[in-house]
Amino acid sequence: MKFRITFICLTLLILGTCRGYGQNHFTIEFLPGGALALPSSLSISQLGEPTITLTAHYHTESFSAPIYYSYRFGYQTNTGYTFELEMNHLKVILQNSSTVVEKFNISHGYNQVWLNCSKAMNGFTLRAGIGPVVAHPENIVRGKELDPDLGIGNRGYYVNGITSQIAVQKKFFYRTHFFISIESKFNAGYAIVDVADGYAKTPIYAFHGLLGLGASF
Repeated sequence: MKFRITFICLTLLILGTCRGYGQNHFTIEFLPGGALALPSSLSISQLGEPTITLTAHYHTESFSAPIYYSYRFGYQTNTGYTFELEMNHLKVILQNSSTVVEKFNISHGYNQVWLNCSKAMNGFTLRAGIGPVVAHPENIVRGKELDPDLGIGNRGYYVNGITSQIAVQKKFFYRTHFFISIESKFNAGYAIVDVADGYAKTPIYAFHGLLGLGASF
């Protein structure tokens, strides 16, 4: 929660420095929805042990608390391009666990922070973005559980990867300033998360569907 509040405050501070430039304006959006994570490789290394490699099948549990969502702040220039900061809360929970990998979840967030560039074209908004992964791993490997009181502020969060996205969005405006939207996106992320006495390489590829509310001012 502190990470999300900091993200919002920093974004508003940055956008606030851009006020007053002719036809430029801001957008703010909240977009719940769901995601489907594709099978991907998972490689786990622990000190003194052989590397574990498997094809991971993840559930995202998008509609279980805390639910899946994105929120996004944008600044549109008079060139028609909009520059945005977006925070996406994605969970990944390993389904094909075993007696060796008993639990492998990133369920307080495989959080993705994207710096986007978007542009309206032919009635749609096209978007591309890149940024860091802020992950909260929870795992038990070979009977060893990762200490949850490590990471940023001893809260279990780590800046430990990079992520990108491409998206297409359709907006339906109401009284000029407010809109609802439908968005589809695909993202590719890669993070190296901690496990007890080691680390795990976790690429994540996912399709997302979002239904959002927004305002332009």
